[in-house]
Order: sequence, then C-alpha cells, then structure tokens
Amino acid sequence: MGFKFNHYAAKTIEPKYMMDIELFAMELLFAIISTIFSIGGFKAQVPQLAFPCAIVAVTCYALIIYSIYLFISSRIKVKSIKDEPKQT
Repeated sequence: MGFKFNHYAAKTIEPKYMMDIELFAMELLFAIISTIFSIGGFKAQVPQLAFPCAIVAVTCYALIIYSIYLFISSRIKVKSIKDEPKQT
C-alpha cells in the first residue's frame, strides 16, 4: 500500500531585510566600548591598546551604518513594489 503525497511548487519570494535589534544593539555596544578603550589608550600613550580598539570601533560603526542602509533600502524597495500598479 503506497502513500500519495501532493507536492506543490515552492513560490519564489524576495525576503525583505529584517533588522535584528539585538544584533544592532550588540554592535553598538561593542563600538562604544572599543571607542572608550581606544581613547583611553591614546591618552595613556599605549598604542598596543589604542590601535586595535580603534580598528574594532571603526569596523563596528561601519557595520552599523551598513545595516541601517540595508534596512532603509529594503523598506524603500518594498514600498515601491506596493505602489506599482498591477498589470493584468
């Protein structure tokens, strides 16, 4: 006795970008902490602490800006798709 399964073709959709607030908050926290350590390293004239923390802080700020850019561009794209008239 065999089983019969109905297989439906998967619909392709383009997922929108969802900003993960926890990841965003963690990147911002790492950036702030690294900036504080970097400033402290520069003031104490300890380049072994200042430069790596500055690199980490700049990278975190770049990731934050990039994630905000992706979020905004995704919202604009979804809004423009909704505003387009449907063709029949």
